[in-house]
Amino acid sequence: MTRVTITLQADEKDTPRRLAVCERRDPRAQAGRFIRSELEKRGLLPAGAAADDLGREVSSSDRQA
Repeated sequence: MTRVTITLQADEKDTPRRLAVCERRDPRAQAGRFIRSELEKRGLLPAGAAADDLGREVSSSDRQA
C-alpha cells in the first residue's frame, strides 16, 4: 500500500470525514474509495475491481459474503 499526502481546504476535509463516521469507515479508507471511484469513472482502473476498506482488491465472488 502506498501512502499519499493531499492538502485539502477545511470543507473538503470535514465532509469526507463525517461520511466516513456515518458509514463506520476509517477516514483514510473513505478517501481511498473516493479516489478509486474517480479513477474508475475516468477509465483509468477497470470498473468492478472494487477494493475493500483496506485498499485490497476484492473479486465479485468474495463480495457475496
